[in-house]
Amino acid sequence: MRFRVRPRQLARSLRELARREPQQVQDYLAANPQEWDRIAERDPYDAADVLEALPPETAAGLLGQLDAASAAEIVEEMQPASAAKRLLEMGPAQGGPMLEAMDADEVADVLHELDPDVRQPYLAALDGVMRRDVERFISYGPDTAGGMMRTDVAALSADLTTAQATKELKAMSETFDDLSYVYVVNADQQLQGVLSFREMVFASDDTSLARVMIRDPVTVGPEADREEVAELIQRFHLFAIPVVDSGQRLMGIVTVEEALEAIQHEAGEDMAVAVGAGSEESTYTGPATSIRMRLPWIVVNLFLATVVSFTIRALEGEIAQNVVLASLMPIVALLGGNGGAQALAVTIRAMAINQVPSQRIREVLVREFQIGLSMGIIIGLMSSAVAFLASAGNSRVAIAMGIAVFVNLAVGALAGAGIPIVLRKAGFDPALASNIFLTFFTDVLGFAGFLVVAAMLL
Repeated sequence: MRFRVRPRQLARSLRELARREPQQVQDYLAANPQEWDRIAERDPYDAADVLEALPPETAAGLLGQLDAASAAEIVEEMQPASAAKRLLEMGPAQGGPMLEAMDADEVADVLHELDPDVRQPYLAALDGVMRRDVERFISYGPDTAGGMMRTDVAALSADLTTAQATKELKAMSETFDDLSYVYVVNADQQLQGVLSFREMVFASDDTSLARVMIRDPVTVGPEADREEVAELIQRFHLFAIPVVDSGQRLMGIVTVEEALEAIQHEAGEDMAVAVGAGSEESTYTGPATSIRMRLPWIVVNLFLATVVSFTIRALEGEIAQNVVLASLMPIVALLGGNGGAQALAVTIRAMAINQVPSQRIREVLVREFQIGLSMGIIIGLMSSAVAFLASAGNSRVAIAMGIAVFVNLAVGALAGAGIPIVLRKAGFDPALASNIFLTFFTDVLGFAGFLVVAAMLL
């Protein structure tokens, strides 16, 4: 088999086929090794996608066919968890040179996926400077500014004149792809400011950079959380933010691309955690690990669902007397759950970007309750009409339905905002299985509330 496509289309064709028929791509590349060389050279991003779709041992073999620099370029485009599995198949002897050719922060992201004892031989395969940098990145954690930063920073001495700085910048342009920000440091590498190109252009040649720089730029420490980093970048419309240590020494920068990727990752984590899945779980996580992450919350869900079941059973007499209630109960619970989920999503997002400090908690809760009340009135009236038709014109069933929906939407919205706040107060992740608790709350309130109101009216 041979694909008859243009060179630039080959990688994309194999990538799409690998997602459906990985064995077919594996056989093709084994029969046509020169094609893999072309893919690796022309399309590292697509090559990474192909490797992620292939078995780890096959992907490791393909990486081993390349020189260290080419393999490194591809691995940097892969998901860290996926890259770590391929690295394990390669082993320290073969994988070490490839890691040496990567940026230290990228190496740290990959090695962070390995257990400490498994990670050690790969660290030992690195030279002293690279190993120290990688260990430092790993120590900060991938969710911090220190873990996200890049250390190749364009920086100039504050003692330089604008004429000298211009020569330095010309030399830097051959090393750095992006010179949007050039930072100014003193002899101790302490951050003094960021270079203002406008001021520099209009200054005389003998003017020092200290006079044309912008002082006191926005900075973060290496332990700053990714949400804080992203918030500052967004608030001040930055392309990058410098990372400094406790002595204000410039350590690196976090780019807007890294911050965006971190926020996307955080959003995925919050979504997974809210429904009881593992925050670090991905499609590359082993089945046993995934089961271990998910099972506890499924057990909790079973317990909460049992409570809901017993609640319904305690009121089964009302259902027996008015069978139509059984068909309307799910509507009440579903509407309350959806309304609560909307409040939950808004609150978790606001908390992620620090929009819910302690002094605003009451304001946030009142706001969501007011929204729930308003929606409860509108949807309650509409639900009454549905119940009136479903019960063949029974006005009491319609009234019970309207009241139950009104209450469940109002209280569900309050619960949706309150649950993540309570979890944060208790020291947990605000998203921690919040959707499970919300569903339990709105189900109990919806089923029991509807049946109790119906019993009073009927």
